[in-house]
Amino acid sequence: MEPNTRFNVVLLGKTMAGISASGNTILGREAFVSKKSSRSVTRDVAVESGSVGGMEVTVYDTPGLFNTEMNEDEIQQMINEEVLQRCESGPCVFLLVIKADRFTEEEREAVEKIEKLLGDERLKKTWILFTRGDELEDGNMTINEFLDDTEELKNLIQKYDQRYYVFNNKAKEQAGQVQMLLIKIMKSYFNINVEEEVSEIQNSAVRKGLKDCEQDKSEQVSSLSSRRLVLLGKSGVGKSATGNTILGQRELISLQRMSSVTSECSKEHTTVSGRSVTVVDTPGFFDTQMKPEELAEEIARSVYISSPGPHAFPHCVESNRQIH
Repeated sequence: MEPNTRFNVVLLGKTMAGISASGNTILGREAFVSKKSSRSVTRDVAVESGSVGGMEVTVYDTPGLFNTEMNEDEIQQMINEEVLQRCESGPCVFLLVIKADRFTEEEREAVEKIEKLLGDERLKKTWILFTRGDELEDGNMTINEFLDDTEELKNLIQKYDQRYYVFNNKAKEQAGQVQMLLIKIMKSYFNINVEEEVSEIQNSAVRKGLKDCEQDKSEQVSSLSSRRLVLLGKSGVGKSATGNTILGQRELISLQRMSSVTSECSKEHTTVSGRSVTVVDTPGFFDTQMKPEELAEEIARSVYISSPGPHAFPHCVESNRQIH
């Protein structure tokens, strides 16, 4: 994701699913009109932007299908023209909003219509967002228990490769659940899988770093007011020590070990030649005591905490080793 690029989130679903309320939860404010009604409260596409944990996010709130005064063909045309053709100018994810309740025939039809509208390629960037997490909590039920009791939703989740999350739109503290959703989306969006994709991450990091270095040569220093670097590499190669060298001070924990000293991402700032520099240190690949899924989550979080996005992913290797 390029610097200063907004991450676009498109909310879609059936009327009364909690589309607008979910948009408010993501932005952390009452950005969209949200109230209980048998008719769609949103009758036009509403677009609001904000900073979510330092990341610039634009949310598209769309009219719900069914029980709305608008013709469904008009709704789908509106979504196609005012959302799909605009939001994909940058990184974009689609949230199919479904309430964690009985899955009715209307809801099944709404899902089918939205899937047809989006098409196969966009469905790869679509997540299912369950609402009414507060009702699950009141009933002492987890989302997994709920899905186990609803075979059709369980099959739907499998169809979406387990890309789902649950929101409690009534929670007093909502920042945590929003940040976790964005981290999971980033992990999926950037295809970060430690066991299968680590080599590609390393290679692309090197290519990205070299590309940025070439660009730096042709740009004026004055136009580069900041730089955000995410350090990647195998455990024990000196990522944290490299970060300290860049920062010019001992900010990141650095010890000579075969296992990874860094167990979670850490971010530090400094000023170099009048330019703001941010260094994000990440857990090491391979020789780490972390579980693969935990490591993948942290690598994904490195993108999030360096928002609006890293300029480069320097790949740290020992001088006597080759990159394959």
